[in-house]
Amino acid sequence: MDGRAEMATAGASGLSLLRRGDRLTCRVSGCTRLETLDAYLVQVAEDCRRRPVAAVLVDLTEADDLVCASDRLRLGFRLAEAWPPQVPMAVLVLPEMHLPDRSFEHLACRGGRRVRSFSDRTEAWHWLARQVEGARRDSG
Repeated sequence: MDGRAEMATAGASGLSLLRRGDRLTCRVSGCTRLETLDAYLVQVAEDCRRRPVAAVLVDLTEADDLVCASDRLRLGFRLAEAWPPQVPMAVLVLPEMHLPDRSFEHLACRGGRRVRSFSDRTEAWHWLARQVEGARRDSG
Protein backbone atom coordinates (compact mmCIF):
# COMPACT_ATOMS: atom_id res chain seq x y z
CA MET A 1 0.00 0.00 0.00
CA ASP A 2 1.31 3.45 -0.86
CA GLY A 3 0.03 5.21 2.26
CA ARG A 4 -2.44 7.41 0.40
CA ALA A 5 -5.99 6.97 1.58
CA GLU A 6 -9.31 8.13 0.22
CA MET A 7 -12.48 7.85 2.26
CA ALA A 8 -16.13 8.16 1.28
CA THR A 9 -19.07 7.82 3.60
CA ALA A 10 -22.64 7.20 2.54
CA GLY A 11 -24.10 9.55 5.14
CA ALA A 12 -26.47 7.91 7.59
CA SER A 13 -26.56 4.73 5.52
CA GLY A 14 -23.93 3.05 7.68
CA LEU A 15 -21.46 2.34 4.87
CA SER A 16 -18.00 3.89 4.72
CA LEU A 17 -15.35 3.18 2.11
CA LEU A 18 -11.63 3.69 2.63
CA ARG A 19 -9.21 3.25 -0.27
CA ARG A 20 -5.53 2.76 0.38
CA GLY A 21 -3.64 2.26 -2.82
CA ASP A 22 -5.23 -0.70 -4.57
CA ARG A 23 -7.05 -1.96 -1.45
CA LEU A 24 -10.57 -1.05 -0.33
CA THR A 25 -12.04 -1.38 3.16
CA CYS A 26 -15.83 -1.23 3.46
CA ARG A 27 -17.16 -0.73 6.97
CA VAL A 28 -20.84 -1.39 7.68
CA SER A 29 -22.15 -0.05 10.97
CA GLY A 30 -25.49 0.36 12.67
CA CYS A 31 -28.71 -1.42 11.94
CA THR A 32 -28.66 -3.56 8.80
CA ARG A 33 -31.33 -5.50 6.95
CA LEU A 34 -30.98 -7.88 4.04
CA GLU A 35 -32.14 -5.22 1.57
CA THR A 36 -29.61 -2.74 2.95
CA LEU A 37 -26.70 -5.20 2.74
CA ASP A 38 -27.75 -6.15 -0.80
CA ALA A 39 -27.76 -2.47 -1.82
CA TYR A 40 -24.32 -1.98 -0.26
CA LEU A 41 -23.02 -5.05 -2.10
CA VAL A 42 -24.22 -3.72 -5.45
CA GLN A 43 -22.85 -0.23 -4.71
CA VAL A 44 -19.40 -1.51 -3.78
CA ALA A 45 -19.29 -3.96 -6.71
CA GLU A 46 -20.10 -1.12 -9.12
CA ASP A 47 -17.42 1.05 -7.49
CA CYS A 48 -14.89 -1.78 -7.93
CA ARG A 49 -15.73 -1.94 -11.63
CA ARG A 50 -15.48 1.85 -12.12
CA ARG A 51 -12.27 2.29 -10.13
CA PRO A 52 -10.56 -1.11 -10.02
CA VAL A 53 -9.08 -2.42 -6.80
CA ALA A 54 -6.93 -5.47 -6.10
CA ALA A 55 -8.73 -6.59 -2.91
CA VAL A 56 -11.63 -5.69 -0.62
CA LEU A 57 -12.13 -6.15 3.11
CA VAL A 58 -15.76 -5.88 4.24
CA ASP A 59 -15.92 -5.17 7.98
CA LEU A 60 -19.25 -6.18 9.55
CA THR A 61 -18.01 -6.17 13.15
CA GLU A 62 -19.80 -2.90 13.96
CA ALA A 63 -23.09 -3.82 12.32
CA ASP A 64 -26.08 -4.37 14.58
CA ASP A 65 -28.86 -6.87 13.97
CA LEU A 66 -27.08 -8.78 11.24
CA VAL A 67 -29.27 -10.90 9.04
CA CYS A 68 -30.18 -14.46 9.96
CA ALA A 69 -28.39 -17.50 8.54
CA SER A 70 -30.88 -18.03 5.70
CA ASP A 71 -30.51 -14.39 4.62
CA ARG A 72 -26.72 -14.77 4.71
CA LEU A 73 -27.15 -17.62 2.23
CA ARG A 74 -29.23 -15.33 0.01
CA LEU A 75 -26.42 -12.78 0.20
CA GLY A 76 -23.97 -15.50 -0.84
CA PHE A 77 -26.02 -16.18 -3.98
CA ARG A 78 -26.28 -12.45 -4.67
CA LEU A 79 -22.55 -11.96 -4.18
CA ALA A 80 -21.82 -14.67 -6.74
CA GLU A 81 -23.98 -12.78 -9.25
CA ALA A 82 -22.87 -9.20 -8.58
CA TRP A 83 -19.24 -9.31 -7.46
CA PRO A 84 -16.37 -8.80 -9.95
CA PRO A 85 -14.68 -12.23 -10.15
CA GLN A 86 -11.14 -10.81 -10.26
CA VAL A 87 -11.48 -8.99 -6.89
CA PRO A 88 -10.96 -11.14 -3.78
CA MET A 89 -13.12 -10.27 -0.77
CA ALA A 90 -12.50 -10.95 2.90
CA VAL A 91 -15.52 -10.50 5.17
CA LEU A 92 -14.67 -9.62 8.75
CA VAL A 93 -17.36 -10.78 11.21
CA LEU A 94 -17.74 -11.45 14.89
CA PRO A 95 -16.94 -15.10 15.71
CA GLU A 96 -20.58 -15.95 16.44
CA MET A 97 -21.60 -14.86 12.92
CA HIS A 98 -19.62 -17.60 11.12
CA LEU A 99 -21.76 -20.30 9.59
CA PRO A 100 -20.11 -23.55 10.78
CA ASP A 101 -20.10 -25.20 7.37
CA ARG A 102 -18.93 -22.00 5.60
CA SER A 103 -21.96 -22.28 3.32
CA PHE A 104 -21.98 -18.49 2.68
CA GLU A 105 -18.46 -18.75 1.29
CA HIS A 106 -19.27 -21.79 -0.85
CA LEU A 107 -22.23 -19.98 -2.42
CA ALA A 108 -20.36 -16.71 -2.85
CA CYS A 109 -17.42 -18.43 -4.57
CA ARG A 110 -19.48 -19.68 -7.50
CA GLY A 111 -18.11 -18.50 -10.81
CA GLY A 112 -14.54 -18.34 -9.56
CA ARG A 113 -15.02 -15.61 -6.98
CA ARG A 114 -12.61 -15.64 -4.05
CA VAL A 115 -14.48 -14.92 -0.82
CA ARG A 116 -13.65 -15.89 2.77
CA SER A 117 -14.95 -14.82 6.14
CA PHE A 118 -12.72 -14.15 9.13
CA SER A 119 -13.02 -13.02 12.72
CA ASP A 120 -9.41 -11.80 12.83
CA ARG A 121 -8.52 -8.65 10.85
CA THR A 122 -4.82 -9.52 10.47
CA GLU A 123 -5.65 -12.98 9.18
CA ALA A 124 -8.10 -11.46 6.68
CA TRP A 125 -5.51 -9.02 5.31
CA HIS A 126 -2.89 -11.79 5.08
CA TRP A 127 -5.31 -13.94 3.08
CA LEU A 128 -6.09 -11.01 0.77
CA ALA A 129 -2.36 -10.33 0.27
CA ARG A 130 -1.85 -13.98 -0.75
CA GLN A 131 -4.76 -13.73 -3.21
CA VAL A 132 -3.38 -10.55 -4.77
CA GLU A 133 0.15 -11.94 -4.99
CA GLY A 134 -1.14 -15.17 -6.57
CA ALA A 135 -3.16 -13.24 -9.15
CA ARG A 136 -0.18 -11.05 -10.04
CA ARG A 137 2.08 -14.08 -10.33
CA ASP A 138 -0.46 -15.86 -12.58
CA SER A 139 -0.88 -12.84 -14.86
CA GLY A 140 2.75 -11.80 -15.04
